[in-house]
Amino acid sequence: MSSVQAAVILAGGENSRYPKLKAFIEIDGQTIIERTVALLREHFALVLVSTNRPEAYFRLGLPMIGDLLPSRGPMCGMHAALRYLGAGSALFVACDMPFVQPEVIELLCSSHREGVPATIPVFHGRPQPLLGVYSVALLPLLEEAVLSDRVQLRRFLDDAGAVYLPEDEVKKMDAQGLSFVNINTVADHAEAVARSLDAGTS
Repeated sequence: MSSVQAAVILAGGENSRYPKLKAFIEIDGQTIIERTVALLREHFALVLVSTNRPEAYFRLGLPMIGDLLPSRGPMCGMHAALRYLGAGSALFVACDMPFVQPEVIELLCSSHREGVPATIPVFHGRPQPLLGVYSVALLPLLEEAVLSDRVQLRRFLDDAGAVYLPEDEVKKMDAQGLSFVNINTVADHAEAVARSLDAGTS
């Protein structure tokens, strides 16, 4: 799919507001990460899991990448995965986003251009950096930012010169922004289950 040759599931969060690993929350009898893996395999030959808890994800049968730098959020997982890939770009998606739409994946990958550090969708007027395409060219900047404890991802993307996909383009592919729903709390889970009852979200 264009210059985006791999997908990476970011599964390194601390789960401070949910009682178990969010990747294994069930929606319609299937865990979020199982849903995500099935979707990504339709688009990519290589799907990786970024995690510092590999024992939890062995069952998926996917390559797993641990952080190489002191763990300070998703930028560390991005750094390790991009270093593993060594060239090109990858689609990154957080492990707690159960309704990512294939059309949004296709839009991100078809819009990404060689030489662009990152391609990020915008929804509700805000960048959505946990579903985006990141280039290996970001490695030096990622490493410098993490080691300097500058790990605010949106600010990093602004400084790096990321390209933001206009919201009107994103809405053509996902009018309700289902792709950007994430689960942080038990209440979020209940809301996601309710959403899954609507046609087309499961």
